[in-house]
Amino acid sequence: SAPPTLSGSNLTESISSTLVNSNGTTTFSTATFTGTFAKISEGDRITFEYDGVTYTATIGSFTAGDEADAVTDALVAAVSSNGLTLGLDKLTASNSSGDLVITADVTGKNITAATYIDADAYIVTSTSAGGGNGATMTIADVKDDLEAGFTFDFSYQGQTFTATLGPISDTATDPQKLAVVQEAINTALSGAVPLGFDKVMAVFDDDDLVLTAGTIGDTPATLTRGDLVINGIEIRAALASDDNSFYGNTTSSNRLGSAIAIAAAINANTALTGVRAEANPTTILGQKVDDLDALAAGTTYNFYINGTAISVLYSGEENEDWLLKLADRVNTEAANINVMATAGKNGLNLTAKDGRNLSVWSDTSQITAAQLGLANSTGFSAVAGVSGEPGAGANWNGATTVYATVNLISEKAFTVAPGTNGYKAVSNFTKLGFNEGTFGGTVNEADSKMSPPRTGRLTFHVGASATQTINIDFADYGAKGPITGDITSDVENWNNEKRTNRIDNAESARAVLANIDNALDKVNGNRAVMGAVMNRLDYIMENLSNVSMNTSASRSQIEDADYAKASTELARTGIMQQAATAILAQANMDQQTVLKLLG
Repeated sequence: SAPPTLSGSNLTESISSTLVNSNGTTTFSTATFTGTFAKISEGDRITFEYDGVTYTATIGSFTAGDEADAVTDALVAAVSSNGLTLGLDKLTASNSSGDLVITADVTGKNITAATYIDADAYIVTSTSAGGGNGATMTIADVKDDLEAGFTFDFSYQGQTFTATLGPISDTATDPQKLAVVQEAINTALSGAVPLGFDKVMAVFDDDDLVLTAGTIGDTPATLTRGDLVINGIEIRAALASDDNSFYGNTTSSNRLGSAIAIAAAINANTALTGVRAEANPTTILGQKVDDLDALAAGTTYNFYINGTAISVLYSGEENEDWLLKLADRVNTEAANINVMATAGKNGLNLTAKDGRNLSVWSDTSQITAAQLGLANSTGFSAVAGVSGEPGAGANWNGATTVYATVNLISEKAFTVAPGTNGYKAVSNFTKLGFNEGTFGGTVNEADSKMSPPRTGRLTFHVGASATQTINIDFADYGAKGPITGDITSDVENWNNEKRTNRIDNAESARAVLANIDNALDKVNGNRAVMGAVMNRLDYIMENLSNVSMNTSASRSQIEDADYAKASTELARTGIMQQAATAILAQANMDQQTVLKLLG
């Protein structure tokens, strides 16, 4: 929901070398760039592997006639940067009939995988960074000269990417050329930037190539009447009164599109649908804290959460202690903002348990997302929902916003479908993230097909209380179930044009691979749940076994005779009786002896 940024550099020509490699004792290893010597200029780069290590050499300034020396110096400097001092195995460059030839001047030292990048091929004549949706960069006068291997760097939302053009036919039309450029951009962004409305698009303006950044994070759609039907009941539109936690000063935050408002609208019809909705917690997960050395000890820094200022005094703490201090300050304000914070392993984690919209920003350039522990894994860009602008203040309307999702819960199977708006442009059914289908329920025994996401449940009673049970839900692995449905839903669809999963182009193939990865993650998740329940049952069985053994031992002590103890007591009693008798007999004899003396 913030304007994108886009800037770039030169469009460059990559020239792969012709390689002659040898590990022999008489032939040196060489790399030849055909017809390249005359193109050598300052700023050109050569990427290569030397003795199994990859290097990049950048050619410095030189005077005409010293091209070979300039290339040699760049090669030696690149290798020396790795601590390898070159002597007899020095790399040298030479001109061979217009070809640039690089030679490793010692046997057994190979130069391989060499590529020459001409930095002066085409120049970006103008760039536009930010300033609104549709930021552009223009590479002038290149339409007729685009070739396979050409590259260009571009910075998008603070991250730098390199696009490399694939094969382009000499007879390619403008749309075909643009398709190659677009494919290179998508490949560069893949895995780092979600592709969709925020995609960088390529177009021709006469002979210029113009790249345009689309909107970042469009404001989520509003739930309106005609968007959603559950169990045949039309869900009403979300109302302003549905979300009383809304912070309204940020234009990217939509009250009628919040998880709280959507859940309230669905719950207004629970009595008729049998389905209730819960707003999931809103989360912002920081991935990296960095560059604390740039902060001044003894200085108080401010950032804002939904307009509430969070002031933190920096006292020179290390990363871990700084994150703990940030979390403590947020939690001090928790009663006012209903947001809790924890110090994660690498960043600050913020959670609004009620699912309210969440916007975080700073109003000074003195503190960045990385210093707040709210940067992405690269440390260059803020995570979603975090932004900033000098002088923004507590009521900044340009902040970005994170929205929570909604869970639908029912004791029985239920259906979700679009309303009277259908799938037309006016419909927000798919924009809100809903999927048409039947969810929940049990196995349909009539045709043995499954209704997602639960096909059955096993319940184990594990304690003395009626509520001490463990449940295992069986997920739907059917063709259209939630586990594998993304890759198997059209398995019986023989119309190739209508298939969801297709591999007839690179982008579709990547999408299929992403769906497969998601399915495997879901399978692993189900296995983890099963494993956790099995471990719990094993623990309970062992515990009950110990309880049973201890109970048996106690009962035995109460009910059974202790023969050893009884035998010992009997022997003791007998000995004492015999001793008493002997003593009495001796006493009688002593009395008789005294009487004899007196008589």
